[in-house]
Amino acid sequence: MDTDVSEPVSLSSERAKRDGTAAEFRQFIAFPDDRDGFVEGYEMGCLFARLDAKPEQWSGTYHAGNAEMIRRTAAACGYEVEIESSGDAAWVFVTFTRRTLEVVR
Repeated sequence: MDTDVSEPVSLSSERAKRDGTAAEFRQFIAFPDDRDGFVEGYEMGCLFARLDAKPEQWSGTYHAGNAEMIRRTAAACGYEVEIESSGDAAWVFVTFTRRTLEVVR
């Protein structure tokens, strides 16, 4: 792969041309590597860090391609997850709610 790292590839440019991603759904940081696996892996690492901080509830917009990993990460971190369409096939709205344990006597 011959990528000029001085000019980062952004989701709002190269990838959006490929998959028709709407301009309002884009990364805040342009990555020098625009492969789906890299971008989605970075996204999941950020999500894991967020859930590891144990918020009671968290909502965000994520790549639709990460839906299965979002479910697995939520389960591993102790969250119920609701995934909804964003109206754009490339993105989903996700809400995480921390599971509560009931004491059984």
